[in-house]
Amino acid sequence: MVKGETGSISLNIRASVDKGKRPLFLTNDYFYTNIDETPFSFGMALTKGHGRLMIMGNVSVEEGLHDLTSPDLFIASEWTYCETDIDPAHRKYSQLQAAIRYLLGKEPDLECDELLLQQTLFDAVVTAPLEAYWNALMLNDRVEPGVETAFLGTRSGLMRVVRYAGVESRVARKFLTPADKDNLFTIDHFPLWYRLAVENTPGIFFYYPVNDKGVKFIVATTAVTVSSEGRTAMAGAFGRRRTLKQIKGLKLDVYKLYVVELLCRIQTSGNKDVRDEQWLKLIL
Repeated sequence: MVKGETGSISLNIRASVDKGKRPLFLTNDYFYTNIDETPFSFGMALTKGHGRLMIMGNVSVEEGLHDLTSPDLFIASEWTYCETDIDPAHRKYSQLQAAIRYLLGKEPDLECDELLLQQTLFDAVVTAPLEAYWNALMLNDRVEPGVETAFLGTRSGLMRVVRYAGVESRVARKFLTPADKDNLFTIDHFPLWYRLAVENTPGIFFYYPVNDKGVKFIVATTAVTVSSEGRTAMAGAFGRRRTLKQIKGLKLDVYKLYVVELLCRIQTSGNKDVRDEQWLKLIL
């Protein structure tokens, strides 16, 4: 770049998350070129792995809106799904409220990211069965001792969260609340549990301890992937938070796993054939 050349290079690097406490070993592709009539060059780094491929799917707006209003669902409040700062009349809306009003046709003047909204609606529909599954676990007393929270996050910034323990008995009361910036999708980073999941082996839980000002607990997280024609894309990450006390006597090699397969139907363009695609295979 100093020489003003154009090209690309791949380098193995070590990055860190969680304020430098947890290392990540990545391979980055760097692309660079000069900017004409200036002494400057432009460079861009892309991490090999979860950011390279995207999952695209189509669902109806009506179906997506139904699932987008689920009580266990929220989206990244700091992301710009719709521009609410241009018109003063729109500033009273949250991003979720603005997106819903735009999709309902109540605010046609809103400027919204159509691609991001399409991904969000798709994620809302294909993850909708989780709400019933999580509720069934609670009703049938099938929740593992010590598991206080289960959650799912997708690359569209959508999250589904269920809390198995009440506020009074919950150890980590701050976890996944608006004040817990480290574990939410924000304007400048993906959640810690998401990054750790997608940079490790999909389908295998990555366990890490947390000590938040004396509040100690364990987070287990794993990546959710979709494979097609030899390519694999990251759809999101699933996790559970449990108390440190309960996990001390847990034998991870015989840990009871619940496997749920959520299937979505995707209609191929140009014909009437409908094929089943497995979108999520979650270990709950």
